[in-house]
Amino acid sequence: SAGTSEGITEFPVPGATIGQTGGGNAAVAADSIAVGPDDDLWFTEAGSQKIGVMNISGEMVDTFPTSGTLAGPPYAIVEGPSGTMWFTESGSADRIGEIIPAGTTIDVGGTRITYASTTLFEFQLPPTPTGNFGALWSIVLGPDGNLWFTYGAGMGCINPEGYAAQYPAPTPGANPDGITVGADGAIWFAESNASKIARLSPVVCDATTNAQIQALAGSAIVDAAHATIPTLRRARGYRFRAQEG
Repeated sequence: SAGTSEGITEFPVPGATIGQTGGGNAAVAADSIAVGPDDDLWFTEAGSQKIGVMNISGEMVDTFPTSGTLAGPPYAIVEGPSGTMWFTESGSADRIGEIIPAGTTIDVGGTRITYASTTLFEFQLPPTPTGNFGALWSIVLGPDGNLWFTYGAGMGCINPEGYAAQYPAPTPGANPDGITVGADGAIWFAESNASKIARLSPVVCDATTNAQIQALAGSAIVDAAHATIPTLRRARGYRFRAQEG
């Protein structure tokens, strides 16, 4: 049941668990949270490797399992373009997830698709010239309509069609974490190990402009009844952008 103190009301998350990652860190029951379609609250359940949905009355609406494990649980979440929800999977997973709520219509390569059932995609980011992405952290919708995220060695972007790019931080081992869009339209992020705040401008996700393309896997693990729809979203690519200067 809900608990209240000093104007704060707590709502329990049914079935949520607290686990321990391979590195010994706690995988909490409920982690990041964001407002999504229909004003519901979407949040990550790292310990249970799920995405939960709660309405503003504190009632659970739904939960969606990810393919993550305690070694790579869901971490941060944000609403993206067209009312879809995007999230990071931290630890060793190196994945970006997208949930398309039932009834959502999106454009895929010039084709308009309406999803009859909620569908979850997970995009595996391949190893880069500097190694795996490693420990994907926060995520934000950029002013360019793409998703920008932080990871152990820098930041990256993924566009709505699933193409991704890596942008290493100037300081090795900076371990960027928090990320946001500034009033100047630039991407700002905090480098936890470098004690620095970094700024990316111009905000251009040039993930599709390099010939160094690899296939990324997209899979619908929730909407098995509509397995033919996700095939239109399997053409994925990845670009590594070398550090400049």
